[in-house]
Amino acid sequence: MQYELESLDDVATPALVYYKGLIKENIDLAIKAAGDASRLRPHIKTHKTVEIARMQLEAGITRFKTATIAETEMLAMNGFTDIILAYPLVGANIARFAKLVKAYPASRLAALADCPELIPVISRAAEKEGAQVRLLVDIDAGMHRTGIPFDGAAALYRQIAAAKNLTAAGLHVYDGHNHFDKAPDTRNANAKEYYAALMKIKDELEKDNFPVETVIMGGTPPFPFYAKLPNVELSPGTCFLNDYGYGNKFEDIPFRFAALLLTRVVSVPAAGFLTTDLGYKAVASDPIAENRARLVTPRGDKLEFIDFKFRGQNEEHWMIEAKIDAKPGDVMYAIPTHICPTSALYEEILVADDNGMITERWQVRSRARKITI
Repeated sequence: MQYELESLDDVATPALVYYKGLIKENIDLAIKAAGDASRLRPHIKTHKTVEIARMQLEAGITRFKTATIAETEMLAMNGFTDIILAYPLVGANIARFAKLVKAYPASRLAALADCPELIPVISRAAEKEGAQVRLLVDIDAGMHRTGIPFDGAAALYRQIAAAKNLTAAGLHVYDGHNHFDKAPDTRNANAKEYYAALMKIKDELEKDNFPVETVIMGGTPPFPFYAKLPNVELSPGTCFLNDYGYGNKFEDIPFRFAALLLTRVVSVPAAGFLTTDLGYKAVASDPIAENRARLVTPRGDKLEFIDFKFRGQNEEHWMIEAKIDAKPGDVMYAIPTHICPTSALYEEILVADDNGMITERWQVRSRARKITI
């Protein structure tokens, strides 16, 4: 496998490159960590392409998770049959999702719910479309982003099950607030705690004859720990491409960097001062500016980090100080710190083979907010 790319004279920068062979390696590593492909429900918000989803399908993964209706529709229209929209339905998206369910009866679609007041609204929208909408109760484990507290989950589940045109389809927990903890022992302990709390709810519901067919837990940092626990689906996303944010922080997660940014030096205003075209329209706006990307030099199938001092970033400029010989037009490589929103900045992804040749171009179809519905 070769990171350094060949024949770049006609490649415009900035550009995002996926290394297909490394994506395949990461898929295999995720399956190994999960114990079986059937336990994985990858989150496609990381890449938003049907091509990577197909690679996962070819590896035996049949369940998927999305963040938007467009991502959900992209998978459904391409024949994927088990998709959960991991986002609460509100506003116009309630009717849109009901229409989506009706439009793709061959796909088992579901969404999240965490608000009792919205269940009647979703029920009416489903009835209007003549659709049966499946909902999972989203539980807040402490991140306080979405979800209902553990002690309110069972009541909401029963409410969904009793509503017309709705099906209570499972439970969902995302403990993203624990992604800041590097210690594997802490992530393992948290996983066990949330799992025990969730299984208590599941047991209570099933004792009262409310089936809980699906339980989903664990993004990229904790999913190997949830994998040790039975009867739970795992939903990592970032690991299939990997980025500097996770790759630098979690040494126990052995995924390869499979996505790099191509940038060119556009100016050398003074000795040691470089400006490249990696502005904030080319790399995710989080985290803070000086940490948004790490410059690297390809060394065969390895990456060597370049020391530099961040000076500033604008829409089309990234200003740094670095003790390297460079001139305008030189190609440089960078690892994005947060790949998920970075991938959404590009309409097209360049895809490299193991020899460093650009052999394909993938459209980031679901970066749009709407496809047809």
